Amino acid sequence: MTICESFENSVERELNLARDQSGQYAQKHLKEDNNVKQMVTAGSKGSFINISQMSVCVGQQSVEGRCIPFGFKHRTLPHFTKDDFSPEARGFIENSYLWGLTPQEFFFHAMAGREGLIDTAVKTAETGYIQRHLVKALEDVMVCYDGRFTTTEGFLPGVLQVGVDDSSLELQAKLDEEYARLVADRTLLREFVFRRASTNQPHYLITSLSICIVSYKTLFKSSISTVGNHPIWNRLTLLMPSKTSKSA
Repeated sequence: MTICESFENSVERELNLARDQSGQYAQKHLKEDNNVKQMVTAGSKGSFINISQMSVCVGQQSVEGRCIPFGFKHRTLPHFTKDDFSPEARGFIENSYLWGLTPQEFFFHAMAGREGLIDTAVKTAETGYIQRHLVKALEDVMVCYDGRFTTTEGFLPGVLQVGVDDSSLELQAKLDEEYARLVADRTLLREFVFRRASTNQPHYLITSLSICIVSYKTLFKSSISTVGNHPIWNRLTLLMPSKTSKSA
């Protein structure tokens, strides 16, 4: 960053601070039954910056993220002298919309407004085109329950979690273990939790108790040490078969 850029950033920071402070003063002294203030407070339209620009000052105008550049030789407009770095010569509008803008301020405001319109139009088209490309490229991609990815051409080879190949015996062992865990959990819930419930009432069985415990720790941001004495954790631990019974 050059000395001129550092100077411009410092001046712009001070001007924005002056605009915000004066705008807050104006907002503080507006009556509660003011129509514009009620509209902004309710959130229907507008912001407090718009109130500041209407009643106090419009503020610094920027083009391409910087102050108004020198369009003529060492000056922004022929109305100013050469090498004039004052705020009013670099795009600061000290008047409000209610009071009215000078011709120079109106020109600077038109420059910044046109840039905003062009950016809005261009970005809308670009983002829409990028989204269309993504949708067309991913419309046939689907994630299965076992973690595999499939397209219209079938399962993609090797597209699985890290370290597991789709054709290895390790994957089948993981699937068998998950299925056995699911069967054991559902059987335990039927025999232990819903044993005394009425048969006419529907029984909603969770898929896996281990998933429930992980979701609990994530939801309440708890570690293993903090959830050890929690009643919900103890209840879920009772439902889980012990390692000794599993090995037996």
